[in-house]
Amino acid sequence: MRASLAAHPGLFALEKNQEKEVKVRYAAVTNYYRNRSTFAKSLWQLCVCARALARYSGQVHETMRTKLMERFGDDLQKFLTKSGNRFSDETVVNLGIQILDVLEYLHGCRCARNDVKAMNIVVDPTCLKEFFNYIRTFISGYQDTPNWKDLKKPVLCIARNNSSLVIAEHDNEKLIAATLNTITAAKTIGSNVTCLVAGTKVSAIVDQLKKVEGVTKILIAENEAFKGFVAESLTPLIIATHKQFKFTHILAGGTSFGKNLLPRVAATLDVSPISDVISITAPDTFIRPIYAGNALMTLKSLDTLKVLTVRTTAFEAAKTEGGSAPAENAPNAEVKTDLSVFLKAELSKSDRPELASAKRVISGGRGLRSGDNFKLLYDLADKMGAAVGASRAAVDAGFVPNDMQVGQTGKIVAPELYIAVGISGAIQHLAGMKDSKTIVAINKDPEAPIFQVADFGLVADLFKAVPEMTEKLSK
Repeated sequence: MRASLAAHPGLFALEKNQEKEVKVRYAAVTNYYRNRSTFAKSLWQLCVCARALARYSGQVHETMRTKLMERFGDDLQKFLTKSGNRFSDETVVNLGIQILDVLEYLHGCRCARNDVKAMNIVVDPTCLKEFFNYIRTFISGYQDTPNWKDLKKPVLCIARNNSSLVIAEHDNEKLIAATLNTITAAKTIGSNVTCLVAGTKVSAIVDQLKKVEGVTKILIAENEAFKGFVAESLTPLIIATHKQFKFTHILAGGTSFGKNLLPRVAATLDVSPISDVISITAPDTFIRPIYAGNALMTLKSLDTLKVLTVRTTAFEAAKTEGGSAPAENAPNAEVKTDLSVFLKAELSKSDRPELASAKRVISGGRGLRSGDNFKLLYDLADKMGAAVGASRAAVDAGFVPNDMQVGQTGKIVAPELYIAVGISGAIQHLAGMKDSKTIVAINKDPEAPIFQVADFGLVADLFKAVPEMTEKLSK
């Protein structure tokens, strides 16, 4: 391998500030291996040069390096031994680590090994095979100067670190629980997670977020224009923040707040929004339900920026202690308030748990016959410390307000216990509660579809069964 970087312009794309360090490493390696064989000097030069570039993509994780060595170490050993030379284990391991450092942080496409799930590893199997074959040919042929143009395309290129911006949802007093689930989703993409906190008075929210595990930075934006968290006001702030920090992902919870905000952000940035994500298999590949949850779509996004809402019930909440994230002001943005104006919010107040995050939920359907009969559920819920929901049929009939609706067009819940009372089990309702840990159904119709997904079913008249349950719990 020549000492000049110009020998392989297609393999490495160097920034000016990187070129000096790489040249220094070239010189050091050449001197160190002066008395070794030509192929060893050349191969080590390749690896050390690549490792120098890899340093610009982030800190090396020892765990992932070990996993990669386990997966590719045998192949490397086989290729090396084909040259007819014997290498010490230390030499093979060190050479493997050099190459695998590159594979960890420099990418071409997806990793071929399914069980190696690394956020910053993207390795095309074809490129990987071509890369090792080229090394094998180079070793066995004892080439003084490899012809880098023989490679059809760069196998290694500088990877862009995945960095996520999470839009914190709050009410200016406390952090909404959905934000913690969204942070967990962002952590599966990469370790660089920034939270944007916008509102009229957010000091209390910032104090809470500082302690959340996994948050690396908090951006603060206080402005009266953010009153009511109107999407038209928040979008310019998010755009300005992205332009400065160049995030790869922007996330929000799949709540009314996130569903209202992120489509506007995505449209402004001219990318496709990805909604209701339940799993993240790679930085560019997501799983989301379709057809009311009857099918799962695996979606690979080709956009350089991914804008997505996540189904919060699919991700664990991030721990609210152990973090120590620094806070700074968000970039200035021209916020327009002439497009829409927040007037007021009418919220129903209750001493019961919030429906979307409650551990126990009791929902009523059209079988309750009237809104007055929902008192049966309220009494039972108070005994159990549960939240109360409703099917769409009950909401459309005017029994209860629409903020109690559970289902595809309502709230998505996944409590530890879900009790469906007088609910037939329409597919739209099941889409909003079928991820519950334990489902109990009470219905007088034994053929009701709800029994197909229920863990426990009671075929009985709800007007007798529910009061009996309440009485038993009172004792």
